[in-house]
Amino acid sequence: MSTTDTLTHRHTLREANITRQIEWCTAGELSLAYSGNELAGELGEFIEVWEDFNLDRYKAELADVVICIDLIALRRGIDLDTVVVGCANAEQAIRMLSIKVGHACNSIKKLERESLGMKGSRSSDAELHDHLAAASSYAFLLAAYAGFSLDDAVAAKFNATSEKVGLKTRYTPLAA
Repeated sequence: MSTTDTLTHRHTLREANITRQIEWCTAGELSLAYSGNELAGELGEFIEVWEDFNLDRYKAELADVVICIDLIALRRGIDLDTVVVGCANAEQAIRMLSIKVGHACNSIKKLERESLGMKGSRSSDAELHDHLAAASSYAFLLAAYAGFSLDDAVAAKFNATSEKVGLKTRYTPLAA
């Protein structure tokens, strides 16, 4: 692919995700349930890498988690803010990331249940926001513990995925 065929933007991850989703999801918008499954799967891959720590794979899989978090927030019109989180060590941070992703997936299940008209407990976009914002913050904390910029890792993974599947959209963070 030549550089003239590539859409490179200096912007936020949200803007890059919006642009790429238009290009990628030509069959229509993905369901919230799909997005929750995608997030859970990416978290599983990250935890697997955590066990056999390989820094390059660690960066890529943690970046996938952050991209999925933003895609879910995008689908629900949720603006993610940074929440202050603290952990004694990386092991505690990965446990908290896992808990918050689990809570987000549970909120997604409840939102989907409601959209299908099923009986059962409910959730809200506010609850989903809280879980996603905390999960994202724990991901950034894990990157700090490992000594790398998660913004740079997200851009590298985003662009590698675009290239792999033949999409034009590329992402360069505003801070770059």
